[in-house]
Amino acid sequence: GGSLNPRPPAANEATGVFAISSPDQLPDRWEGWLPYEAIIWTDLQPELRPSQESALVEWMRRGGQFVIILPDAGNPWNLGAGERSGRNTLASLLPDQPRRDDAVPLQKVLPELIKSTDTKTNQTVTLRVFEDLRAGEGSVEAPWEAIHATEDGRVFSIRRPVGHGWLTLIGLDLTGDAVTAMDIQSAATRDSVISGVPEADRFWNRILGRRADTPSGRTLAAMEEASFLNKSSPNGLLQLGESVATSEIAMSERAGRGLLLAFGLFLTYWLVAVPGVWLLLRRGDRRQYAWPAFLGCAMVFTVLAWA
Repeated sequence: GGSLNPRPPAANEATGVFAISSPDQLPDRWEGWLPYEAIIWTDLQPELRPSQESALVEWMRRGGQFVIILPDAGNPWNLGAGERSGRNTLASLLPDQPRRDDAVPLQKVLPELIKSTDTKTNQTVTLRVFEDLRAGEGSVEAPWEAIHATEDGRVFSIRRPVGHGWLTLIGLDLTGDAVTAMDIQSAATRDSVISGVPEADRFWNRILGRRADTPSGRTLAAMEEASFLNKSSPNGLLQLGESVATSEIAMSERAGRGLLLAFGLFLTYWLVAVPGVWLLLRRGDRRQYAWPAFLGCAMVFTVLAWA
């Protein structure tokens, strides 16, 4: 595993892609999943402990996106066992087992995988079909919704909301021989119009809710080698020492002294201008000069305050 997409040129945030080789490395608390925006499960056997499964479901409810790529054969995710499963398990969220179609021409699936319309292939794949729009077989029922379908109307990718997150099923094995061979061929072909199979911005953007251009790992490597990437990852380091806190404390102390001085000056002004001047003028029987005297005090204390 490793970082394949450090900083997409058209995206607003860095993206990291990491591979996990064993279910034992997965957290058993939902907080452990928080660093991940999306988890894509490919060919690893789903041997999850109950605590890991509950944590994964809770992570989805809090906004995570979990994507399952179904294999060509078998039912490792126990699709169709929802009613017999507990509430906080993945099986309780999964739909019935889809129809399996063998020897489907990959050419019919390519428009959902790549942007090029000139690419041809004779490869065949196995599809898990959730709904056949032309034959009227199967049905994608709420809360599930269709995402990807072949040219002849076979829906092979669906998703459903889980709280604030999403659960997605892909009925095409992207790690299978046909797709992998085409991906390797595109990598070996110089000046290939295909950046990878599937192309991320064609296939994954619709699933992950992204709108930015998403270059492949090979494209990013070439851009980095040509110095087209401004920055591979944030590398600034800020040392936070005692000076940060002490400067804030010193600023608050200065502000406190200034506020106390202003309050004292206003109190002195009020005592002098109101009762002080009035008593002084009354003793000299010159109370008619009260307003000029008050104005004079105000001007004097204004000058003192600005000074």
